[in-house]
Amino acid sequence: MMIARWQSNGILRTTMFTRDIFSLVFVCLLLSVSMRGQVSSPPTVQDTVTAVLERLRSESNKTTIDGLTLTPTRAEALLRAEEKAVLASRHIQFWINQPALVTVFRDKSLGTEPFWLRDGLWRQRATRFKVGDVEFDLWEKQFGPGVVGLGVNSLKGGGRHYFVTVLPMERTPLVISGLSPTGLATTNFVDGALPWLDRTDQLKGVTAEFARRTLVQTLNSLRDDAKLVYRLRWTKYPADPRPDQVVLTWSGDPRTTQAVQWRTSRRTVQSTFAVIEKSLANRPVTAWAKRIAVTTPLTSPGTVNDPVVNRHTVELVGLRPGTTYVYRIGVGQPMEWSGPREFTTAPAGPAKFSFIYMGDAQTGLDKWGKLLRSAYKSGPYAAFYVIAGDIVNRGNERDDWDDLFENAKGVFDRRPLVPVIGNHECQGGEPRLYLEQFALPRNGPSVVQPERAYFFEYGNALFVILDSNLPPATQTAWLEDVLRRSSAKWKFVAFHHPVFSSAPNRDNKTLRELWTPIFDRHGVDLVLQGHDHAYLRTHPLRAGKPTGNPATGTTYIVSVSGTKMYRQVKRPETAVGFTDVSTWQVIEVDSAVGRLSYSAYDLRGIQRDRFSIEKPQREAAPTK
Repeated sequence: MMIARWQSNGILRTTMFTRDIFSLVFVCLLLSVSMRGQVSSPPTVQDTVTAVLERLRSESNKTTIDGLTLTPTRAEALLRAEEKAVLASRHIQFWINQPALVTVFRDKSLGTEPFWLRDGLWRQRATRFKVGDVEFDLWEKQFGPGVVGLGVNSLKGGGRHYFVTVLPMERTPLVISGLSPTGLATTNFVDGALPWLDRTDQLKGVTAEFARRTLVQTLNSLRDDAKLVYRLRWTKYPADPRPDQVVLTWSGDPRTTQAVQWRTSRRTVQSTFAVIEKSLANRPVTAWAKRIAVTTPLTSPGTVNDPVVNRHTVELVGLRPGTTYVYRIGVGQPMEWSGPREFTTAPAGPAKFSFIYMGDAQTGLDKWGKLLRSAYKSGPYAAFYVIAGDIVNRGNERDDWDDLFENAKGVFDRRPLVPVIGNHECQGGEPRLYLEQFALPRNGPSVVQPERAYFFEYGNALFVILDSNLPPATQTAWLEDVLRRSSAKWKFVAFHHPVFSSAPNRDNKTLRELWTPIFDRHGVDLVLQGHDHAYLRTHPLRAGKPTGNPATGTTYIVSVSGTKMYRQVKRPETAVGFTDVSTWQVIEVDSAVGRLSYSAYDLRGIQRDRFSIEKPQREAAPTK
């Protein structure tokens, strides 16, 4: 018996009745979904994930949430049968016109994920396949004609999204249609094909055994669609109506401005900032200058026990250079004032000063807090603190920031923080929480989101902060211009990814090729970096070669302040290198005598490295 079938491409084709049973069922399903009001739509992956999170929020306690953050297996155990069914079959769907062997190329680094490949119906092959540096294993299952439904990439998130091949089991042409979600496509499985349509990676080394296969091109951006692990968190430090997490930053000229930000619970809808010069601080707070803070909600739906807090910010202008101010924060009616804190504006001109530089904090923030307080105690006159990225481990999960701020109490509310964006601040793609929590200069490149790159001057020194997560070319012209226009005697640049890596198998070649010639041309003294989780100081370099004199080359430094450590390999440019030691660095600049002094210390206060740069003042020409 022959019947006609209308395909999605509008072409009428005829096949045997036995095969058309499947297609009629599929078409009827599509029609029923489109006839709203008559048949309800089946739940999608997004619907299911949202429902799961809402259910877990309402049912959860700290023990449940902590369990959910540990492993995908525990997250899977919390799913109901109907939820697992959706997540196992409705992530990627398409229709095939004949029996076919479907192969899923799965990122091997995902471990036991996704769960649906372990249902006993999929067979793992011994073959491995690589795309770039990522290794994939292969899982096969035979499908009859009709709908092919594949599950989510993982419950943990991350890794590369799987891609798919289809091998027809009959000699007739394979037809694949109804690709869902939108944005997927098909092509031949050959060298040069793109497994993901939102990445530039290409297939290489496709062998004859994969002949006749059609590639279903997926989207790597779909990899976190069903992320449950770490989606719900329990902060150890929820907000209350009184101010905490008080942090100083600069959003303008350090000589005359000061930005201050802090947190309260949602119950505090308005907060008042009072400030006065220290010499007048014995006056009652009613006589101090006052500002109403700008208050904005900071949302973090995954923080179960504290999903929304208020962030309050004041940006003071018109301050006197080189002056110490006392400030207090008030909330409530009648006003309840915090204890007094201090900050000091930058000097009006060249002056002796010091600052602290630290590499990645990221993990072990309680131990990092001890290192920070050791730096503060040992260098109480340091003017500010530079952290070269990966300030936290999970940059868009607020409980991690809560942990950081708790362990920084008593330091960043008295000395400004100069933050740098690391790759971990960009968790999920954008550094949302970083940008929402810090008021920073908005003087970066016009093609870059404000506050991701910026510069300021302090005394006779220029500080340029770059975002090495972005394409370096987006900041190159701006970097050159900022350095060229500055007459500062000392020049510092900070960013996250090292141009001379210390870790094995790491090399940021593009950064090195684009930025180091600019550093050479404009006499940058120190480049402060992180990322490689070990300590490295290079020789002073120019054109990649040691100069023998720190005053005629740029010294590149990598350090780590947290507890996560990497191995290190010695490279030709390495002057000092060591591993498994968290350090803080103090850099003292004395323009009067033309000297920069650098020292690195560990938690016990033992000096682990030191050097200096001499730039003597030029003698004035004799008068006639």
